[in-house]
Amino acid sequence: MSHSVTHSYRQAGMRSRHQNPPRPPVLRGRGRFTDGLLFALFVFDGFHVPGMPGAIPVSELAAVALVLLALLRPPSHRPPSAQWLLPILGLLLIFLAFSSTINDIDWLRRAARIASMVSLLGVICSGRVNLRAGLHGACLALIGNAVLFYAGVAPDTYGGVLTGFLGDKNVAGLYYTIFPLLIAAATSSRRLRAIAVAAGIFGVFLTGSRTSLAALAAAIIWVTVSSKLSRVGRAGLGILLIVGLQYVEANLARTWIFRDREGSDDLRERIGEAAIDKTQSAPWYGLGLGESYVDMAGRQWFFHDSYLALIVEGGFLFFVVIIGTYLLCGLRPFERMARTAEVLYVEAATIALLVCAWKLGEVFLSIPGFIVLGYAVKLHTGRSETLGRTA
Repeated sequence: MSHSVTHSYRQAGMRSRHQNPPRPPVLRGRGRFTDGLLFALFVFDGFHVPGMPGAIPVSELAAVALVLLALLRPPSHRPPSAQWLLPILGLLLIFLAFSSTINDIDWLRRAARIASMVSLLGVICSGRVNLRAGLHGACLALIGNAVLFYAGVAPDTYGGVLTGFLGDKNVAGLYYTIFPLLIAAATSSRRLRAIAVAAGIFGVFLTGSRTSLAALAAAIIWVTVSSKLSRVGRAGLGILLIVGLQYVEANLARTWIFRDREGSDDLRERIGEAAIDKTQSAPWYGLGLGESYVDMAGRQWFFHDSYLALIVEGGFLFFVVIIGTYLLCGLRPFERMARTAEVLYVEAATIALLVCAWKLGEVFLSIPGFIVLGYAVKLHTGRSETLGRTA
């Protein structure tokens, strides 16, 4: 082979390596331990940081730490959805501050929390967070929480049902519902998916949260049925799930092991009625951040309905933007995509969130909620967590 030909091949190889440089191993595995650890701390949602004012949960501090750490890393991609979603959420936050100021509400603490959640969404979307490692960390922490709870180490705050460091049985139900679904999305093994879902069912059952059990059932039905349906068929399935959940609520909520819930259900009903009254009396721009509570019997009770909470805090604008974001990003009803298992389980996690929000007051603005959104936006840019690379 002549010197000129050899030189040409060498030059072509150099150009190829320059145009497609191999990704350094440190970038492929970056954040594996730290992100897994910080996601594990999300489980300490009912445990406040000692010595800090304002009763800040460990989970919120971990979210802020994760955002600050992730901002030191370069983004791996720029999702088109995030280019419009993040500015809209930023403008929404300004509107909420304005609404709260008009109502003479101290909005800074609540706004800071929402801003941290939006920032968490941003770093997940941009690939700065090792999402798969994080989900593994969260699921291991949930297992540890259950073990420590039944060992008598983790707190028992609700009469023997599984709470632990999550503090509340319905919050526990939300976590034990969402994270197993997301870990099922992030694995390519059918066996591991089945184990994750089975563990989720068992964990939710131990929390005693009927809403979370209904949410997980709806998610499993969605995964099983929706893969073979058209977009119109999926919309019909969604309507059937809504009707079915209302029937279960009306006829089966106090059967079997839940037949002794009459007292707590009566309290929830009175809180719900007071929440509706407060929502109806709110102006179009809402009553301000942090106002999703009612005064009853000398105590403040938070709403048990995330939909009403959005309306009372920021009016229908807050409601439409947040619910629209979950529907458009989590379910993508107007886009054609391959119905892979990963897509189905992320959609199922979105369905579960929408159901949990029906009977729990802080779902849409929670850490699990924004992790689902981040995974959904990242996934729909072709970034598959089951492969760890571009799909």
